[in-house]
Amino acid sequence: MPADGDLRPETVARLTTTPPLPQDLVDEILDATPAERAAAAAELLDSTRAVLEQTGHLQRSRSLLDLNHHEMEALTAVFGLMMSWSGQPGWCDRPYRHLLKVVPTDVAEVAMYLYRLLGAVPPEPEGKE
Repeated sequence: MPADGDLRPETVARLTTTPPLPQDLVDEILDATPAERAAAAAELLDSTRAVLEQTGHLQRSRSLLDLNHHEMEALTAVFGLMMSWSGQPGWCDRPYRHLLKVVPTDVAEVAMYLYRLLGAVPPEPEGKE
């Protein structure tokens, strides 16, 4: 038996190879309507996302309705902080990440601090001030 650090490429290749689909399933896929294929793809995406979230490989998806009171306050603070820039013509339809490049540095830093507090962006790399 190989040690934990010794990978056998042929074993990894066999474990990741997808077996061929049965012909009746191939025929069904080819006969499916675009809407049926899209619905099947969406269902596979949802089940894959759920597995990745459960195993910790993907951060759990959240909506605004999942935020608690303190998180909503932080989000509202970012909105209030950025409002004078985000409402300007040409900027109102752009993502906040674009705005963060043009607002004063201190405003962008506070906004990023609040985003990190929310868990909406990854934590700042260690050692960076």
